[in-house]
Amino acid sequence: MDTQRLIAFVVFSFSLLMLWNAWQEYTHPKQAVVAGAPAAVKGQAAAPDALPAPGQALKGVPQPVESAGVAKGARAKVVTDVLTADIDANGGDIRELVFTNYRENENENAPFRLFEEKPGRNYFAQSGLIGQGLPNHKTLFVLQPGEYRLKDGQNQIKVSMTATTPAAEVVKTYTFTRGSYVVDVDTRIKNLGQAALDAYPYYQYLRNGQAPEGESMMIQTFTGPAIYTEAGKYQKVKFDDIAKGKQDHVKEAKDGWIGMVQHHFFSTWLTREPADASSREFYTRSLGNGEYSAGMIMPAVKLAPGEEKTASMRLYAGPQELEKIKHLASGLDLVVDYGWLTVLAYPIFVMLNWLHKLVQNWGTAIILLTVLIKLAFYPLSAASYKSMA
Repeated sequence: MDTQRLIAFVVFSFSLLMLWNAWQEYTHPKQAVVAGAPAAVKGQAAAPDALPAPGQALKGVPQPVESAGVAKGARAKVVTDVLTADIDANGGDIRELVFTNYRENENENAPFRLFEEKPGRNYFAQSGLIGQGLPNHKTLFVLQPGEYRLKDGQNQIKVSMTATTPAAEVVKTYTFTRGSYVVDVDTRIKNLGQAALDAYPYYQYLRNGQAPEGESMMIQTFTGPAIYTEAGKYQKVKFDDIAKGKQDHVKEAKDGWIGMVQHHFFSTWLTREPADASSREFYTRSLGNGEYSAGMIMPAVKLAPGEEKTASMRLYAGPQELEKIKHLASGLDLVVDYGWLTVLAYPIFVMLNWLHKLVQNWGTAIILLTVLIKLAFYPLSAASYKSMA
């Protein structure tokens, strides 16, 4: 009976620990840490402004394009009921993303900021086209600056920008939806040349390598790129491995998504259409100065002279809430990191989340779950009490 009592005590202790951790994560999002001077990057870094290049799987050999630095240009500020986003005319990057319904841990009056433009803390969502003379994330688009606010009774708001080169006219459009952390990104391409054109759409993140604030030595969560494919399943890529050139992840697949994961929140690029028979390529690179890029290159959009086509993608950037993300794509629920006690934490959290839906209060839900756990172990406890008597 002593062994049974010990087992019951250990299981109950772990249960309480996981309950407390789950309650902390879902009621007290942490503030991103403000880093000092970025550390030197180990190993050889990629040219910071070079575009990713499609490999043999996509049968493309466009030349990388380089330009200097992260430029600032005209800005469009998008305000919906759940977020505020700043879009820069340079590449059409989303440079700032703030969540209205979440607060910084150290300042309850400040909304939580996921994407931001700050020395040593840059975190952007970027996209572009690979191909000779095509607009990319360094191209200056024509953007109408100002505030784009979702009005009462309005379900969606769109922000469009245009870039024209001798090769093509490109119109990039962001669509924001009421109550949603999903942003649709449509890139309309028109071939202005006299020859056939192959345009490779790519979607990536530029992020610093710092972990968010609030991690403890006892319970740590992963910060960095994550890739999911049906063949390779869920793969996490450490920034240190990327810096050393030792990243090990799927490079080519016919499906899947790439994301950037951190404590409580994450962002991911998702295809809007069902997977087809064409390959896509995933890449992670060190850019130097403590910054990294992670993204995917889609199959070429092939256009005859004068032809026009649209490449579509979807960006989710928001909280790690299972009910909001698990239906978006396969494997997205895996971004929720329960630590090394996942086998115990996951079922406990599922039950806690279900109870919270019933009572709409985390404190009450924790009390009810504790009672249920005690009832589940009552036969074992009763036997122990009898033995002690």
